Amino acid sequence: MYTVKTSGRALMGAFALLFVLTPVRAFGQLSVDELELMLRPEQPAQRTSVFRVTNNTGSPIQAMLDVQDWNRDENGVNKFAPLSSAAGTCGEHLKVFPLSIRIDAHGTEAVRVTFDGPAQQSCWGIVFVQANEPPPPPEKKSQITYVMRTGVKIYVEPENAVRSGEVDSVKLSETAASETDTTKVPAIELRFRNDGSAHLKPTGAVEVRSADNQVAARLPIAEFPIAPGDVRRIVLRLPALPAGRYVALGLVDYGGSDIAAGQLEFEVK
Repeated sequence: MYTVKTSGRALMGAFALLFVLTPVRAFGQLSVDELELMLRPEQPAQRTSVFRVTNNTGSPIQAMLDVQDWNRDENGVNKFAPLSSAAGTCGEHLKVFPLSIRIDAHGTEAVRVTFDGPAQQSCWGIVFVQANEPPPPPEKKSQITYVMRTGVKIYVEPENAVRSGEVDSVKLSETAASETDTTKVPAIELRFRNDGSAHLKPTGAVEVRSADNQVAARLPIAEFPIAPGDVRRIVLRLPALPAGRYVALGLVDYGGSDIAAGQLEFEVK
């Protein structure tokens, strides 16, 4: 049985892709050389970048490009929306040329991405590349058609974008015992918020300390990407602990001037 008490603070000092990014289609039809591009809106020369699409087949291919908004949910799963409809959108300031390309057999064509918005704006979008295949011949039997597309994520971020983050909460939760065992076991749930204007890739750990200040467990937090304004929910399985009082200290290093931290006091009976 667990009982809890929570608190949060910040510590100064240093801490001691339905979305599948598919560089090639299922049969090796198209590939792209970059899956992420960073544009710097305050630098004219860095407002434009290029990625290249290669035809890996022996026949010409017509490829279509589609610009959309994208983001992640609190569990880190990519989600997509029409352009100009989601938080963080670059909207019509994100220009892609061309939007249709003919690629010769084993050839490569360049796609140019440009941002023409404000110099201090932080925003993001995604460019999908998809082969414009002719429809299959009609058949009497029903069939399932899979459309494969490659997403190139576009980040627009000034050099001086603010790197800031905080731990909103640390609490007891439950999670599956393993990938194959759905039995619920105790876990620590930490929620981290990116409250700056820069994209972050934080990492860290949750230290579980006993009443005598001994480290009873250390739960690593793997690096994760998070967009400005987003919250990421991180759930870490707790090991079996002897009866007693404990403090779980969550530390998240997001690359800023301090370490985001949150604290949870709980008791195992």
